Amino acid sequence: MMKNEHLKDIAKKLRLRILELTHGVGKNGAHVGGGLSAVEILTTIYGHVLNYDLNNPLDKNRDRFILSKGHSAIALFSALQIAGFLTKEELDQFEVNGSPYYAHASRNLVKGI
Repeated sequence: MMKNEHLKDIAKKLRLRILELTHGVGKNGAHVGGGLSAVEILTTIYGHVLNYDLNNPLDKNRDRFILSKGHSAIALFSALQIAGFLTKEELDQFEVNGSPYYAHASRNLVKGI
């Protein structure tokens, strides 16, 4: 698959996952607009730019990405799932009481956050 097609595929998967997660939280809401507005940036960063190793997430030579747009956490979590940091089952717990995955990201270096 050519790079552009690969990135388009990632963006499509991100949008679908964001909508799926948003639908699942019901009345709690999930900042869907903030998440969807960050899709292209996160697609490029996680699909083409960042240097990271899923087997060594604390590598001192890894790239670091800091999301300062708090209302885009749903997109970050979705990108981390597609990149392999999070499993679908983990992210399916988005906005579930007691879950570490909610509307605003909380630092967890092992999970890429």
